[in-house]
Amino acid sequence: MELFGDDIEVFCPVLRTPDIGNIGTLCCRDGEYPEAVRALAFNGAEVVYRPGEAVRMTTAGSDADGTWLLQNRAHAHFDGLYTVYPSTGPVCSSPAVEHPADIAGGKGHVVACCARVIRQARSGTNAVTAAPVDIEALRRYRLRNLNPNRLKDIRTELFRRLHDRPIHPANLWLDRESGRHAEVDDVCRANTERLVQQRTYAESVHHFPGKRRPGHRRGPWATAMAPTVVAPDCGRKEAR
Repeated sequence: MELFGDDIEVFCPVLRTPDIGNIGTLCCRDGEYPEAVRALAFNGAEVVYRPGEAVRMTTAGSDADGTWLLQNRAHAHFDGLYTVYPSTGPVCSSPAVEHPADIAGGKGHVVACCARVIRQARSGTNAVTAAPVDIEALRRYRLRNLNPNRLKDIRTELFRRLHDRPIHPANLWLDRESGRHAEVDDVCRANTERLVQQRTYAESVHHFPGKRRPGHRRGPWATAMAPTVVAPDCGRKEAR
């Protein structure tokens, strides 16, 4: 911010090209928040490119292709743009691994502005898939449709105060290495407590400490391996 300013175009820049349209990018978990794609849309994005996502997002939820596809179709639908989503292919977690693991399930796809999936890879193997992205048709759709073109109807002044109260602290790792799991988990719990204090979340009737991560695995690749998550016994009782 000191170098480039705090305008929304600084945080969510869009590349404007003369031949393939205006392109915005974000990565992986950033796409789990509607605001990220909407900011790109307001900055002129016609195509949003979001690489990378892994299980559980590609498998969880009622949709056969997980919340990964659900989110990406919703972005295209709400913001009236094309979305291009290559997922992660098989990877090796260390040089000692002989066979790569499929951590994402593949399912990369291209979605049109009406939330229609126009191309999708069906497996977790490395693959190439392609689809026509008609920028001129998108521009006509945005300019001439009076109902499904939603950005034109947003009362931005009503929502301006929505994000005035900060939740997640800024610059946590600006001057030091990122924290380990336990430290980051404490940051997340503090964020949740902040939402409780703001009356966004309501306290549950029964309080439990939640999941805790045991000690990290030993070895040179410990930092690359996710530790096991242990859920405590909540002492669940039968309802009578």
